[in-house]
Amino acid sequence: MAGAKTAIEYQMGYNGDRRLQQLHTRAVKEALGERDIPVIPNPSHIIPILVGNAELAKRASDMLLSDYQIYVQSINYPTVPVGQERLRITPTPGHTREFRDQLVAAVDAIWTKLDLKRTSAWAAEGGFIGVGEAEGAAAEQPLWTDGQLGIEAAVDDIKASGHGAAGITEALLAREATA
Repeated sequence: MAGAKTAIEYQMGYNGDRRLQQLHTRAVKEALGERDIPVIPNPSHIIPILVGNAELAKRASDMLLSDYQIYVQSINYPTVPVGQERLRITPTPGHTREFRDQLVAAVDAIWTKLDLKRTSAWAAEGGFIGVGEAEGAAAEQPLWTDGQLGIEAAVDDIKASGHGAAGITEALLAREATA
C-alpha cells in the first residue's frame, strides 16, 4: 500500500509523464491524419479511428495483432452505436517515434488491405461524427493546453526557429528526450 501511495504522490507532482503522453497522442493523431486515416476528433488521449463496421473493426484489430504484433482494441456495439465501430489507440509516455511509425504504417497497410474508408471518403459523403467534417477537425482542442503542459515557451522557441506547424510536436518530443 505504501508503494501505491508513493507512486500516486510522485505522479501528482511530476508532469513529465503526462506531458509525454499528450505529446505522443498529438504526434500519432498528426501522423494518422497525414495518411488520411479517419481519426474521430476528440480532446482525449484516446485516439478513436472510425471503421464503421463491426466485422471490419474486429478484422483490423486481429490483423494488427497477428501481422504486426500491435494490440489495438476494436470497439463495437453496445459500447458505440451500430455504424460507429472503431479502433481505439492509447499512446503512453513510454512509446517512441519508432513505435509510432510502426503503428501508423501498420494501420495504413490494413486500411489498404481491407479497403476501409479514409477521411477523404467520409468527407465525400458529407462527413460522419466529426470525420471528414471541417468543423469537426477545426473544433478539436487538446484536453491539456500547452500552458498546462508547461510547453508554451518551448513552442514559441520552436516557432521562432522556423519549424512549420507540422514539426512542432516532433521538436517538442525531441526536447523531452534530451531533458
